[in-house]
Amino acid sequence: MYKKARTMRDLRNDPRVSQVFNDGIDGIWVHLKEEFINNRLECGTIHEYTIAECCQQLNEEVTPIQ
Repeated sequence: MYKKARTMRDLRNDPRVSQVFNDGIDGIWVHLKEEFINNRLECGTIHEYTIAECCQQLNEEVTPIQ
């Protein structure tokens, strides 16, 4: 079980996350480490326009690859 992410700092410090950046145009991108997947999008990234939406996906949709 991982600590619930609620802030940008939480996203950056989460052990499932390799990189977080805000490109200023398309919103916030969260790249997951290779051993994790975003089940909602079936890929290794999270892309949303708010930190809250990124945190929600990380908390609810990201699991280890089986």
